[in-house]
Amino acid sequence: MIAKVSVIAGEIGERDCADTYIDALTKWLDGRSTSYLAWAWNAERRCKSGTSLITSYAGTPTGYGRGYRSRLRSLK
Repeated sequence: MIAKVSVIAGEIGERDCADTYIDALTKWLDGRSTSYLAWAWNAERRCKSGTSLITSYAGTPTGYGRGYRSRLRSLK
């Protein structure tokens, strides 16, 4: 289906703020030329009530944020 229809996987992430799930998912999506968006830029959550890419608004990343940034950098 992805080969025939434009797809964007939105709000991907994992509640434990690790990058295990998104590493596997983004690798799979990249292999199928499919876009994705991470979730969320929210320092207040700090992975207690949901996914967060950062621990502070200075941009300090969680493990999930580091994994996502690493994946995007690898696409150059």
